[in-house]
Amino acid sequence: MKIISSVSSQIKVISKSKNPSDFFNNIPRKFADIIVFIPVFLFMFLPLYQLINDFLFPTFHSTSFSDSVSGINNFALVLGIVFLIIYIGKLFASKQLSSIKSIAKYNIHNLLFTALLVMMILSTLINGVTDYVVNGDSYRQESLLSFFLYFCFYYFCTSKINSKKLKTILFYTLIVAGLCVAVCEMINFLITPVLAFEYASGPSAIYQNSNHYAYFITVNIMLSSVLFIKEKKYILKALCIISFVINTIVLILNDTFGCYIACLFGLIFACIVLSITDKKFSKPAVFMLIIFILITVIMSLWFDTVLNNIITLIKDIFKISKKSENAGSAGTGRWKLWTYTMDYIKEKPVFGFGLEGMSGRLLTETNISDRPHNEFLQYSAFFGIPATVFYVAGILAIYLKALKNKYKLDIYAKASLITAFAYLVSSLFGNTMYYTTPYLFILLGIGTIQNSETENTCIKA
Repeated sequence: MKIISSVSSQIKVISKSKNPSDFFNNIPRKFADIIVFIPVFLFMFLPLYQLINDFLFPTFHSTSFSDSVSGINNFALVLGIVFLIIYIGKLFASKQLSSIKSIAKYNIHNLLFTALLVMMILSTLINGVTDYVVNGDSYRQESLLSFFLYFCFYYFCTSKINSKKLKTILFYTLIVAGLCVAVCEMINFLITPVLAFEYASGPSAIYQNSNHYAYFITVNIMLSSVLFIKEKKYILKALCIISFVINTIVLILNDTFGCYIACLFGLIFACIVLSITDKKFSKPAVFMLIIFILITVIMSLWFDTVLNNIITLIKDIFKISKKSENAGSAGTGRWKLWTYTMDYIKEKPVFGFGLEGMSGRLLTETNISDRPHNEFLQYSAFFGIPATVFYVAGILAIYLKALKNKYKLDIYAKASLITAFAYLVSSLFGNTMYYTTPYLFILLGIGTIQNSETENTCIKA
């Protein structure tokens, strides 16, 4: 009743607005937060929904996920437009758009990402509007609109969520969902087959590919580790350490070495970041790193996935350094994909080949994959080198801004930036996917500190 009364009173206030400035000023910040929160929450909850759906309808394993993501994206598009209208309206009402210099100073990362989007449009116009641009391919389902949603909604709009309570709900919803999926995958792998994963390909759980599931595991491991360190509630701490341990076990069973490396580097990065922001050496962060290594050593007594990957990596390095005839097989064929993609990039360095423009050619000439399995090379091949420069520069600007405001970062900003770092490491060996890539941009959004006059800085936890 209190909520209904509060909403009713707020509507009355808004209805009495005398001009557009009053109208936008009278819209509460909480309302704007909730508009963005709803699609992001649905995306965080989606893995648990998909798990339940796979138990009920296992034969629809490969199609229901894409249908769900498509629905959430449509929802995000509509609510994102509403949010942007409110956001820009509030800036006009508060007269914050009068200083272009001030906007540029506080939004370098946003300007760089905007430049990237412009390059995407130019690349598309030059290379032509193909079916890939409109609908994406049948497997990855990433249209040009998908990439715009990554940056405009999942990153930018999410970066404006100010409520600590809403961030708490988002993060722990994802951790619970990830833990449920991991427990089922562990049972499926170690004890008995799980009906929900009957049609899964290898240790991929609810995902179409084990690599895709590994991206999701990486996010869960890193979020769980940082939140365990910084969380003050014992129940949530217990949830985080359980999630960390089980997801680490499943990561080793999953056998995606790129994501294992990403978690290892991410945990080391956490030691550095938390030591700097806490103004003292972070023993808890080192403790989490030690647990990760211990689990690896113990698991290696029964499963030699990590050990074999390390040995293979060393052999691959020698192959490449000696320019061996079969060097292309290094990294399960990734080296061949990378070298071919770099040759393509040289052909069209400025605007690229357009979305999926060289994918068919790559698959035909390498007989391995239609994507380079390196997201930075992917951006360059699709949209040109300048686009990738804007992408990398935008990400660096977010981290440099966080470094400058390191003592203002709250628990969620720290967890987001550390987890995003690990994801970015994994992206050196992976591809963008419609159901995993949004996590990166959500994390970058929550990790972006706001410090203009109209936007609050991250709330200290």
